[in-house]
Amino acid sequence: MTDRPVKFDGDGLIPVVIQDDSTGDVLMLAYMNEDALAQTRETGRTHFWSRSRQSLWRKGETSGHEQIVKSIHVNCYENSLLVRVDQIGACCHTGFPTCFYRELTADNELIETESRRFDPDSVYGDRALADLETWLGAYRWLADHDLAGVSGTSRHLHESSVPVLSARVADELRELAGVVSGDHVHEDQTTDALLEGSQVMYWIAITAIRAGLGDAEIVDCIRSGATEDEHGAPIDLPPKLRALADEWQRAFFRALGSLITRSVSQLGLAAAATDTSVSAMLARDLAELRSRPYLADYFTRDDS
Repeated sequence: MTDRPVKFDGDGLIPVVIQDDSTGDVLMLAYMNEDALAQTRETGRTHFWSRSRQSLWRKGETSGHEQIVKSIHVNCYENSLLVRVDQIGACCHTGFPTCFYRELTADNELIETESRRFDPDSVYGDRALADLETWLGAYRWLADHDLAGVSGTSRHLHESSVPVLSARVADELRELAGVVSGDHVHEDQTTDALLEGSQVMYWIAITAIRAGLGDAEIVDCIRSGATEDEHGAPIDLPPKLRALADEWQRAFFRALGSLITRSVSQLGLAAAATDTSVSAMLARDLAELRSRPYLADYFTRDDS
Protein backbone atom coordinates (compact mmCIF):
# COMPACT_ATOMS: atom_id res chain seq x y z
CA MET A 1 0.00 0.00 0.00
CA THR A 2 1.08 3.59 -0.58
CA ASP A 3 2.33 5.73 2.29
CA ARG A 4 1.23 8.88 0.47
CA PRO A 5 -1.28 11.06 2.39
CA VAL A 6 -4.08 10.43 -0.10
CA LYS A 7 -7.10 8.14 0.06
CA PHE A 8 -8.09 6.11 -2.99
CA ASP A 9 -11.70 4.94 -3.28
CA GLY A 10 -12.93 1.36 -3.38
CA ASP A 11 -11.87 1.06 -7.01
CA GLY A 12 -8.39 2.32 -6.20
CA LEU A 13 -9.01 5.72 -7.79
CA ILE A 14 -8.87 9.36 -6.77
CA PRO A 15 -10.47 12.25 -8.72
CA VAL A 16 -8.04 14.85 -10.02
CA VAL A 17 -8.78 18.44 -11.07
CA ILE A 18 -6.25 19.85 -13.53
CA GLN A 19 -5.68 23.62 -13.35
CA ASP A 20 -3.59 25.90 -15.53
CA ASP A 21 -0.83 27.22 -13.28
CA SER A 22 -0.51 30.57 -15.07
CA THR A 23 -4.17 31.45 -15.71
CA GLY A 24 -5.97 29.55 -12.96
CA ASP A 25 -8.37 28.06 -15.53
CA VAL A 26 -9.78 24.64 -14.72
CA LEU A 27 -8.78 22.41 -17.62
CA MET A 28 -10.21 18.96 -16.96
CA LEU A 29 -11.31 16.34 -14.45
CA ALA A 30 -9.82 12.85 -14.56
CA TYR A 31 -8.85 9.98 -12.28
CA MET A 32 -5.58 8.54 -11.05
CA ASN A 33 -4.73 5.24 -9.45
CA GLU A 34 -1.50 4.62 -7.55
CA ASP A 35 0.45 3.88 -10.72
CA ALA A 36 -0.82 7.00 -12.48
CA LEU A 37 0.09 9.17 -9.50
CA ALA A 38 3.50 7.55 -9.28
CA GLN A 39 4.15 8.06 -13.01
CA THR A 40 2.96 11.66 -12.76
CA ARG A 41 5.40 12.40 -9.94
CA GLU A 42 8.25 10.49 -11.52
CA THR A 43 8.00 11.97 -15.02
CA GLY A 44 6.57 15.42 -14.29
CA ARG A 45 3.88 14.76 -16.90
CA THR A 46 0.26 13.95 -16.01
CA HIS A 47 -0.81 10.32 -16.23
CA PHE A 48 -4.35 9.08 -15.60
CA TRP A 49 -6.38 5.91 -15.30
CA SER A 50 -9.10 5.41 -17.90
CA ARG A 51 -12.14 3.88 -16.25
CA SER A 52 -13.67 2.95 -19.60
CA ARG A 53 -10.56 1.36 -21.11
CA GLN A 54 -9.16 0.12 -17.79
CA SER A 55 -5.69 1.29 -18.73
CA LEU A 56 -3.05 3.88 -17.85
CA TRP A 57 -2.62 6.80 -20.24
CA ARG A 58 -0.44 9.89 -20.48
CA LYS A 59 -2.03 13.20 -21.38
CA GLY A 60 -0.77 14.29 -24.78
CA GLU A 61 0.59 10.89 -25.84
CA THR A 62 -1.34 11.14 -29.12
CA SER A 63 -1.71 14.89 -29.64
CA GLY A 64 1.55 16.13 -28.12
CA HIS A 65 -0.52 18.54 -26.00
CA GLU A 66 0.97 17.35 -22.73
CA GLN A 67 0.79 18.80 -19.23
CA ILE A 68 3.94 19.68 -17.28
CA VAL A 69 3.29 19.35 -13.56
CA LYS A 70 4.05 22.39 -11.41
CA SER A 71 2.51 21.26 -8.11
CA ILE A 72 0.14 18.69 -6.60
CA HIS A 73 -2.35 19.65 -3.88
CA VAL A 74 -4.51 17.44 -1.63
CA ASN A 75 -7.94 18.43 -0.33
CA CYS A 76 -8.93 18.50 3.35
CA TYR A 77 -10.40 14.98 3.27
CA GLU A 78 -7.36 13.69 1.38
CA ASN A 79 -9.68 12.10 -1.22
CA SER A 80 -9.14 14.37 -4.23
CA LEU A 81 -6.23 16.12 -5.91
CA LEU A 82 -5.62 19.45 -7.58
CA VAL A 83 -2.73 19.38 -10.03
CA ARG A 84 -1.43 22.69 -11.36
CA VAL A 85 0.23 22.38 -14.77
CA ASP A 86 1.76 24.20 -17.67
CA GLN A 87 -0.51 23.14 -20.51
CA ILE A 88 1.23 22.60 -23.85
CA GLY A 89 -1.24 23.38 -26.61
CA ALA A 90 -4.93 22.90 -25.81
CA CYS A 91 -6.26 20.52 -23.17
CA CYS A 92 -9.47 19.17 -24.71
CA HIS A 93 -9.48 16.58 -27.51
CA THR A 94 -12.15 18.72 -29.21
CA GLY A 95 -9.55 21.44 -29.77
CA PHE A 96 -10.66 23.80 -27.01
CA PRO A 97 -8.22 25.09 -24.35
CA THR A 98 -10.29 23.53 -21.55
CA CYS A 99 -12.80 20.67 -21.37
CA PHE A 100 -15.16 23.16 -19.70
CA TYR A 101 -15.60 25.32 -22.79
CA ARG A 102 -19.42 25.52 -22.59
CA GLU A 103 -21.71 27.34 -20.17
CA LEU A 104 -25.09 26.00 -19.08
CA THR A 105 -27.64 28.80 -19.46
CA ALA A 106 -30.84 29.37 -17.52
CA ASP A 107 -32.69 27.92 -20.54
CA ASN A 108 -30.70 24.69 -20.27
CA GLU A 109 -28.74 25.43 -23.41
CA LEU A 110 -25.00 25.01 -23.83
CA ILE A 111 -23.11 27.96 -25.28
CA GLU A 112 -19.42 27.98 -26.15
CA THR A 113 -17.40 30.45 -24.09
CA GLU A 114 -13.98 29.57 -25.52
CA SER A 115 -12.47 29.53 -29.00
CA ARG A 116 -11.15 26.33 -30.52
CA ARG A 117 -7.33 26.28 -30.59
CA PHE A 118 -6.78 23.46 -33.07
CA ASP A 119 -8.63 21.31 -35.59
CA PRO A 120 -9.09 17.81 -34.12
CA ASP A 121 -8.91 16.33 -37.63
CA SER A 122 -5.36 17.58 -38.07
CA VAL A 123 -4.26 16.10 -34.73
CA TYR A 124 -6.23 12.89 -34.37
CA GLY A 125 -7.11 12.09 -37.96
CA ASP A 126 -10.71 11.36 -38.88
CA ARG A 127 -12.94 13.19 -36.37
CA ALA A 128 -15.16 10.23 -35.53
CA LEU A 129 -12.08 8.21 -34.63
CA ALA A 130 -12.29 10.07 -31.33
CA ASP A 131 -14.63 7.16 -30.44
CA LEU A 132 -11.88 4.66 -31.16
CA GLU A 133 -10.89 4.11 -27.53
CA THR A 134 -14.51 3.65 -26.46
CA TRP A 135 -15.04 1.11 -29.26
CA LEU A 136 -11.92 -0.88 -28.46
CA GLY A 137 -12.63 -0.63 -24.73
CA ALA A 138 -15.90 -2.51 -25.23
CA TYR A 139 -14.00 -5.47 -26.67
CA ARG A 140 -11.43 -5.26 -23.89
CA TRP A 141 -14.34 -5.38 -21.44
CA LEU A 142 -15.61 -8.57 -23.07
CA ALA A 143 -12.11 -10.01 -22.86
CA ASP A 144 -11.78 -9.12 -19.17
CA HIS A 145 -15.27 -10.31 -18.19
CA ASP A 146 -16.35 -13.84 -19.03
CA LEU A 147 -19.70 -13.26 -20.70
CA ALA A 148 -19.48 -16.27 -23.00
CA GLY A 149 -22.94 -17.37 -21.92
CA VAL A 150 -24.55 -14.32 -23.56
CA SER A 151 -21.90 -13.06 -25.98
CA GLY A 152 -20.32 -14.91 -28.88
CA THR A 153 -17.67 -12.21 -29.02
CA SER A 154 -16.72 -12.82 -25.39
CA ARG A 155 -16.53 -16.52 -26.17
CA HIS A 156 -14.16 -15.83 -29.08
CA LEU A 157 -12.00 -13.64 -26.85
CA HIS A 158 -11.68 -16.39 -24.28
CA GLU A 159 -11.59 -19.54 -26.41
CA SER A 160 -10.76 -18.95 -30.09
CA SER A 161 -7.21 -19.20 -31.39
CA VAL A 162 -5.53 -16.29 -33.14
CA PRO A 163 -5.31 -18.15 -36.49
CA VAL A 164 -9.06 -18.80 -36.40
CA LEU A 165 -9.80 -15.14 -35.72
CA SER A 166 -7.31 -13.74 -38.23
CA ALA A 167 -8.86 -15.99 -40.87
CA ARG A 168 -12.16 -14.18 -40.25
CA VAL A 169 -10.45 -10.85 -40.96
CA ALA A 170 -9.32 -12.40 -44.23
CA ASP A 171 -12.87 -13.50 -45.06
CA GLU A 172 -14.28 -10.01 -44.52
CA LEU A 173 -11.51 -8.35 -46.54
CA ARG A 174 -12.32 -10.64 -49.46
CA GLU A 175 -16.01 -9.77 -49.17
CA LEU A 176 -15.13 -6.05 -49.08
CA ALA A 177 -13.03 -6.56 -52.21
CA GLY A 178 -16.12 -8.05 -53.82
CA VAL A 179 -18.18 -5.03 -52.80
CA VAL A 180 -15.65 -2.65 -54.39
CA SER A 181 -15.52 -4.68 -57.60
CA GLY A 182 -19.30 -5.09 -57.72
CA ASP A 183 -19.20 -8.88 -57.39
CA HIS A 184 -20.53 -9.04 -53.82
CA VAL A 185 -23.94 -7.40 -53.50
CA HIS A 186 -26.49 -7.34 -50.68
CA GLU A 187 -28.04 -3.88 -51.04
CA ASP A 188 -26.32 -0.81 -52.50
CA GLN A 189 -22.56 -0.45 -52.65
CA THR A 190 -22.23 2.10 -49.83
CA THR A 191 -24.40 0.09 -47.43
CA ASP A 192 -22.54 -3.10 -48.29
CA ALA A 193 -19.15 -1.43 -47.81
CA LEU A 194 -20.26 -0.14 -44.40
CA LEU A 195 -21.32 -3.65 -43.41
CA GLU A 196 -18.20 -5.44 -44.59
CA GLY A 197 -15.86 -2.67 -43.41
CA SER A 198 -17.34 -2.71 -39.92
CA GLN A 199 -16.89 -6.49 -39.87
CA VAL A 200 -13.22 -6.08 -40.84
CA MET A 201 -12.80 -3.67 -37.91
CA TYR A 202 -14.61 -6.08 -35.57
CA TRP A 203 -12.42 -9.06 -36.39
CA ILE A 204 -9.24 -6.95 -36.32
CA ALA A 205 -10.11 -5.79 -32.80
CA ILE A 206 -10.73 -9.21 -31.32
CA THR A 207 -7.80 -10.79 -33.17
CA ALA A 208 -5.44 -8.12 -31.84
CA ILE A 209 -6.70 -8.42 -28.27
CA ARG A 210 -6.57 -12.21 -28.37
CA ALA A 211 -3.00 -12.00 -29.72
CA GLY A 212 -1.97 -9.97 -26.68
CA LEU A 213 -1.58 -6.50 -28.20
CA GLY A 214 -2.18 -3.66 -25.74
CA ASP A 215 -4.93 -1.11 -26.26
CA ALA A 216 -2.52 1.76 -26.88
CA GLU A 217 -0.71 -0.21 -29.58
CA ILE A 218 -3.94 -1.21 -31.31
CA VAL A 219 -5.25 2.37 -31.25
CA ASP A 220 -1.97 3.73 -32.59
CA CYS A 221 -1.94 1.19 -35.42
CA ILE A 222 -5.51 2.01 -36.43
CA ARG A 223 -4.94 5.76 -36.22
CA SER A 224 -1.75 5.46 -38.25
CA GLY A 225 -3.61 3.57 -40.95
CA ALA A 226 -6.50 6.02 -40.94
CA THR A 227 -4.22 9.03 -41.40
CA GLU A 228 -1.91 7.60 -44.06
CA ASP A 229 -2.03 9.63 -47.28
CA GLU A 230 -2.31 6.74 -49.69
CA HIS A 231 -3.71 6.94 -53.19
CA GLY A 232 -4.82 4.36 -55.69
CA ALA A 233 -7.33 3.73 -58.43
CA PRO A 234 -10.50 1.82 -57.43
CA ILE A 235 -9.63 -0.85 -59.98
CA ASP A 236 -6.46 -1.62 -58.00
CA LEU A 237 -8.26 -2.02 -54.69
CA PRO A 238 -9.81 -5.50 -54.96
CA PRO A 239 -6.48 -7.26 -55.64
CA LYS A 240 -4.80 -5.26 -52.85
CA LEU A 241 -7.56 -6.18 -50.40
CA ARG A 242 -7.30 -9.83 -51.41
CA ALA A 243 -3.53 -9.73 -50.96
CA LEU A 244 -4.04 -8.37 -47.45
CA ALA A 245 -6.56 -11.14 -46.83
CA ASP A 246 -3.91 -13.69 -47.74
CA GLU A 247 -1.56 -12.08 -45.20
CA TRP A 248 -4.20 -12.25 -42.49
CA GLN A 249 -4.77 -15.90 -43.38
CA ARG A 250 -1.19 -16.64 -42.34
CA ALA A 251 -0.76 -13.79 -39.84
CA PHE A 252 1.96 -14.14 -37.25
CA PHE A 253 1.63 -12.54 -33.81
CA ARG A 254 4.61 -10.21 -34.10
CA ALA A 255 3.54 -8.85 -37.49
CA LEU A 256 0.01 -7.86 -36.50
CA GLY A 257 0.75 -4.19 -35.75
CA SER A 258 1.99 -3.40 -39.24
CA LEU A 259 -0.74 -5.52 -40.79
CA ILE A 260 -3.43 -3.62 -38.90
CA THR A 261 -2.06 -0.28 -40.07
CA ARG A 262 -1.87 -1.35 -43.70
CA SER A 263 -5.33 -2.91 -43.56
CA VAL A 264 -6.94 0.22 -42.14
CA SER A 265 -5.15 2.30 -44.77
CA GLN A 266 -6.61 0.15 -47.57
CA LEU A 267 -9.95 0.18 -45.77
CA GLY A 268 -9.87 3.97 -46.07
CA LEU A 269 -9.31 3.74 -49.81
CA ALA A 270 -12.13 1.23 -50.15
CA ALA A 271 -14.40 3.49 -48.10
CA ALA A 272 -13.59 6.51 -50.27
CA ALA A 273 -14.33 4.47 -53.40
CA THR A 274 -17.76 3.53 -52.06
CA ASP A 275 -18.81 6.94 -50.68
CA THR A 276 -18.30 6.16 -47.02
CA SER A 277 -15.47 6.40 -44.46
CA VAL A 278 -13.54 4.35 -41.92
CA SER A 279 -15.13 6.41 -39.18
CA ALA A 280 -18.60 5.48 -40.45
CA MET A 281 -17.60 1.82 -40.38
CA LEU A 282 -16.34 2.22 -36.84
CA ALA A 283 -19.51 4.10 -35.85
CA ARG A 284 -21.65 1.30 -37.26
CA ASP A 285 -19.89 -1.32 -35.16
CA LEU A 286 -19.93 0.93 -32.09
CA ALA A 287 -23.69 1.34 -32.48
CA GLU A 288 -24.01 -2.45 -32.54
CA LEU A 289 -21.99 -2.67 -29.33
CA ARG A 290 -24.11 -0.02 -27.63
CA SER A 291 -27.24 -2.04 -28.41
CA ARG A 292 -26.00 -5.09 -26.48
CA PRO A 293 -27.61 -5.33 -23.01
CA TYR A 294 -24.60 -7.18 -21.61
CA LEU A 295 -22.42 -4.13 -22.33
CA ALA A 296 -24.70 -1.71 -20.48
CA ASP A 297 -22.37 -1.62 -17.47
CA TYR A 298 -19.44 -0.72 -19.69
CA PHE A 299 -21.18 2.10 -21.55
CA THR A 300 -22.67 3.63 -18.42
CA ARG A 301 -19.19 4.09 -16.96
CA ASP A 302 -17.92 7.64 -17.23
CA ASP A 303 -14.99 8.18 -19.57
CA SER A 304 -11.98 9.73 -17.94
